[in-house]
Amino acid sequence: MFSAISLLITALFAPAPPLEPLPTLRSSERVSVTEIASDEQPTILIVVAAQRLRLTKAWELAIRESIGDVQIIRIAELKADAEIEAVRRKLGRRIPAEIDLLLDAGGSWAQQLELDVNEPSLLLLRPDRSVHLLARGRHSPERLDKLLSALSADDAGREE
Repeated sequence: MFSAISLLITALFAPAPPLEPLPTLRSSERVSVTEIASDEQPTILIVVAAQRLRLTKAWELAIRESIGDVQIIRIAELKADAEIEAVRRKLGRRIPAEIDLLLDAGGSWAQQLELDVNEPSLLLLRPDRSVHLLARGRHSPERLDKLLSALSADDAGREE
C-alpha cells in the first residue's frame, strides 16, 4: 500500500501535506522534538546520519542568511550499536553548544517518518505541531530556492 509519506519522500520537493504525527525521539535525552521546538514560529528540522552531519552546515548557513533568525534543530541518526555517550563526547568537541542537536539512537525516529538519512532531509515543524517535508538532498542554490518558495507559500497559506 502506498502511504502519503512514501509519496513525499520520493519527490524532491513536496507540496507540504502533513506527515504522520511526529514520534518521540528515543535517545539518551529522552525528549520529544516538540518539547524544544518553538511554540511561536516554525522550526526547521534537519535529519541525517551522524557521520554525515557536516552536510547540515551548508543548509543551516544558507537558511539563516536567507531567513534570518529561525530555529533549526539537527537530528543525527545513530546506528543501533553506537555508544551514545562516546558519540555525545565526540560531537561535543566538534559542534558548538548553541547548535540544537538531538541524537536518534538506533534510527527509529527517522525510520518512523520513512526518511533516508544518507542525505539531509529538511522538515518544517509548524507551531501547531504539524510536520511537512520541505527538501531532501545536499544543499544547492536550486534546492534552497525551492525550500524558500515552499516556506513562503506555507506562510501565505497560514495568513489567509
